[in-house]
Amino acid sequence: VTTFRITRTALYTRPDVASYTILLNYSAARKDLDSSISLLAHMNSQGIQPDDLLICSLLRVLFAVDKPIAALRIAADIYSTNSAAREVLASLAEEVPGQEEEEFPFIAVKPSVPVLNTLAAGLYPILGLSGFERIIKLMSTCGLDPDIRTVEILARRLLWDEQADRAVVLATVRSLL
Repeated sequence: VTTFRITRTALYTRPDVASYTILLNYSAARKDLDSSISLLAHMNSQGIQPDDLLICSLLRVLFAVDKPIAALRIAADIYSTNSAAREVLASLAEEVPGQEEEEFPFIAVKPSVPVLNTLAAGLYPILGLSGFERIIKLMSTCGLDPDIRTVEILARRLLWDEQADRAVVLATVRSLL
């Protein structure tokens, strides 16, 4: 039998963006906005730059704690240089009920399909198919193509939430994509 001695210093690794992404996903599952804000502040103090997966996790947290306007503000920061994208996001924000005070520091990441898929999944319960259509339009204005996850989100919502017939789901997916 071999015995291993593991010391604390041998296991220490500096957290990276993936570490924070995992913790934010946990915060989303717990619906814990305060921890998420603390994590972002700590990540920022360490000089770690977010990536699109971390942004997806942050958006999931915001939707989990019923802060869709804050999620749209983050998306607006990401797409701030594209006027057509800003218009689509503004039209989405006009239809989302409530007002929120949360402000997040500017997060510089490139536009990506995973971020828009997360936005679509979070907004669907609030805005339904019209919100999803506008996310598809946003993808188009940014030169991004929907992926298999986009189709999965739409099909899941239509099949399980709307309990639509499979033929209707296929026709809707084809018309949007």
